[in-house]
Amino acid sequence: MPIPDLFEHILRYLRRGVLPVFYDGAKGHDYALYGALLEEARFFGIDRLEKWLSEQKYLEAIEVAYSFTETDNLNTLTRTVDSSIKIAYHPVTKMYTACDCPKGRSTNMNEYDYRLCSTVENVNSGYRYEDAVRWAVIQKRTTFNHQLCIQGR
Repeated sequence: MPIPDLFEHILRYLRRGVLPVFYDGAKGHDYALYGALLEEARFFGIDRLEKWLSEQKYLEAIEVAYSFTETDNLNTLTRTVDSSIKIAYHPVTKMYTACDCPKGRSTNMNEYDYRLCSTVENVNSGYRYEDAVRWAVIQKRTTFNHQLCIQGR
């Protein structure tokens, strides 16, 4: 299947000397276009473009970094970010051990003194399992290195 804009990309490279990057944040790199352009670069003897494509240097021009945090309260995460950052929120259910306190309080074992649980009423040994919903916050930062595309021209 011919790619209609193929010669346009070659002409743009010949005019400006800027190496091409075909990347979409949702789809990733357009490998079919890179492959077709590589064959044209070989045919026309465009060495720098051929090397860029055959060595897949375009992969170095886009950097994607992920970070992960977990929180109980999404309201504490309100912030403004630039357009290179995408944030996704996913609910995560975690099971924790709760203790039935002799004074009628119920508490998470992480917040309770384990030594006091020996006096807990003997219902299921004084412990039970509860689910807690937390939020996984995944931040994706995409960075484009334009310098890599123009060096050596």
